[in-house]
Amino acid sequence: CVFHMGVGSDPIIEDCSGLRVAPYTLDYQGLEEHMARPECSVLANADKWDSVVDFKWLRSTASPNWSVLPEGARPCGSVEGA
Repeated sequence: CVFHMGVGSDPIIEDCSGLRVAPYTLDYQGLEEHMARPECSVLANADKWDSVVDFKWLRSTASPNWSVLPEGARPCGSVEGA
């Protein structure tokens, strides 16, 4: 299962395995203007998509239950004519 996320806090998983995560990306004409709006300021720090906390893996080594989706396997996220 793949999750594309844009979150400002650490995502939490429990009792999961085989998860892959990637940043939520979207690009369209006018995106920069939309993101400059005050109501969108919360999205400016939505960059913790790869800081997953696994409640069933409390060791100092990386959890085997999730991994980052390789960049080449991610969709482009571009919208035409928006």
